[in-house]
Amino acid sequence: MKNQSMVSRSLAEAEYRSLAATVLHIVANPIFHEQTKHLEIDCHLVRDKYNDGFVLPSHISGKLQLANLLTKMLPRPAFSALLSKLGLVDFSSSPT
Repeated sequence: MKNQSMVSRSLAEAEYRSLAATVLHIVANPIFHEQTKHLEIDCHLVRDKYNDGFVLPSHISGKLQLANLLTKMLPRPAFSALLSKLGLVDFSSSPT
């Protein structure tokens, strides 16, 4: 168990370092800043909608996270369930 917590800290640290490097790269290059300006506008819009009570964030169980379909190796039932939520069909398991 101790090794796993070390791995988690290492992965989190790697993500923070990567994010920091990305931010430094964007800040140092005005061209990239112009390309990412829409992100700032989107963040402000979402924050304003949240403050107005229009957007209410809620917890979604890890089993229901659609991103897991693309980022994690899932057991076939979980994979198929997430595919169906996206309206996709797994042709490899469909009868012909």
